[in-house]
Amino acid sequence: MLATDLAAIAGTLHQIPFPRKFAVEICADCNLRCTMCHHPQMRRAKGVMPMALWSSLAGQVAAIAPRTECWFSFCGEPLLEPSCS
Repeated sequence: MLATDLAAIAGTLHQIPFPRKFAVEICADCNLRCTMCHHPQMRRAKGVMPMALWSSLAGQVAAIAPRTECWFSFCGEPLLEPSCS
């Protein structure tokens, strides 16, 4: 029965194109205090993505889909990343 189920599922699968936009939060910390921002209420960890991890991700995306746009950060200030300055 399991093989039959898997065959039925396999028949529904199809390849989808790589996303045209890649969102990554390299820094989830912020030194600003904008009145409209929810950052002070964020409960998840704040910090910085290791540069080696970001380099690996960027390389993988570039190898698969070099025209993919990269959107940096949504809940932090990416310019705080000291390795980028």
